[in-house]
Amino acid sequence: MEPRLTIIPAAGMGTRMCDMTGGGPKELLPVANEPAIAHALRESALAGIFDAAVILRPGKEQVRRTILAWRGSCPAEAPEKKLRLHFFLQQTQLGECDAIALARELAGNSPVAVIYPDNISRPPGALRDLGRVFRRRPCDLVALMRVTKENNTALSCSGRVDLAKAQEAPDGHRRIKNFLPKAPGPFRLSRPEELRTCGIYIALPHYFDFIERTRMRLKPGQELTDGKVRRTMLRAGAPLYGWPLAGEVHDVGIPEGYARALRLI
Repeated sequence: MEPRLTIIPAAGMGTRMCDMTGGGPKELLPVANEPAIAHALRESALAGIFDAAVILRPGKEQVRRTILAWRGSCPAEAPEKKLRLHFFLQQTQLGECDAIALARELAGNSPVAVIYPDNISRPPGALRDLGRVFRRRPCDLVALMRVTKENNTALSCSGRVDLAKAQEAPDGHRRIKNFLPKAPGPFRLSRPEELRTCGIYIALPHYFDFIERTRMRLKPGQELTDGKVRRTMLRAGAPLYGWPLAGEVHDVGIPEGYARALRLI
C-alpha cells in the first residue's frame, strides 16, 4: 500500500504575502528561478507519485496556466515531465481540509500524500524519504523538521505538536499526542531543537472519513483545518506518527521565510 496521488492545496488568499505579491498568488513567487509551487510538484515526481491534484479557487487561473507551462518546459528526461495534473476549484475558502476533500474520488481507496506549496524542502526529496518510511510501516505519517535559533524567526507559529518520548514508537517514528492551534507571529521555541510539522504528510484512506466527521462538528462558515481533523483522529484513537527529516523545510508563506529561502536555495 503506497500513495498514488499527491494533493497540493493552493486555494488560500495569501494575505500575509500581499506586500510581496501585490495581491497575486503566492504560489507563483520565484524560488531558485521557478514558481514556488513547482517545488511541491517536483517533490511528488521525485517520490514516484505522478498524479497530482492541485486545489485552486476562482481567480487563481494564472496558477494553472503557470503550472502547465512549467511542466511543458521541463526536459524530456525529467521525472516531473511524467506528472498527470488534475485541477479542482474550491468555490468557498473553508479551510485546507475542505479543499483536500475535493480530491477524494480521485484518491480512491489508496493513501494520499499532501504537500502545501509554501513549504519547500532542502535538500529536495522530503516526500520521497517520507514515502520510504511509510512503505516500511504504513501509518498516518507527518514530516517533522527541526526548529533552531537560526531558523525559528523564519517560520510561522504553526505546526507545533506534543510528542511522546522517542522510545514509545518503533524504528525512529515519533508518536504525536496532540496538534496545537496556530498562533500569531514567528515560531517560539519551547525547547532547543524542537520538532514541528512542516506541511508534508502521507495519510491513510480513512483521512477523508475523519475530514467529514470533523466537518459535522463545525458551525456554518468555520474553517475545516488539518489541525482540527487530526485532533478528531486522536480523540477517536487513530494513531498519528511523525518522522524527523534530515534537512530543512522553508516556510515561504511568510516574508521572513521567503527571504531565508532566497538566501539559502
